[in-house]
Amino acid sequence: MIRVKSSALGVEIISQGEKILYGLGGKASFALREYLDICAPYFHGSPRLDPKLQWVLTQLALSCHLTSESALILIGNYRLWDTELLIRSVLEGTLKFIFLCIGDEDEPTNKVNEYLEDLPGIKALKRHQHIQTFLSKIHNPESKAWLPFRELLL
Repeated sequence: MIRVKSSALGVEIISQGEKILYGLGGKASFALREYLDICAPYFHGSPRLDPKLQWVLTQLALSCHLTSESALILIGNYRLWDTELLIRSVLEGTLKFIFLCIGDEDEPTNKVNEYLEDLPGIKALKRHQHIQTFLSKIHNPESKAWLPFRELLL
């Protein structure tokens, strides 16, 4: 059944599918909030978790939660195509979360140290190499115009 709804901007057609998705999006959003309330104690002050690990897991969980809420708003408003990008981000964040949690006692902490310290260092090294290559190919690399680039060198 298709129902026509008039609005200030014109006529808007609301299908039964849109109506169902709107209701399901609201229910899923409510369930998501309930899940966050249930999981929150595991992220705050758990003596079993290394503080860095706890911080990273909290950030990943919050990011996935907020992005999921945004996706549900889009789904509820029948914007399914726009939701794909958000769902991919949630999936990647969830996989990172799972990856960080898997392992013996020390492995998650080692992964978090790699995530927080080693990977940014590797990225800085790569940036350094790219800037060096760039500066070696331009005329007058010591010019004042290239100072912001030189400041990024290690």
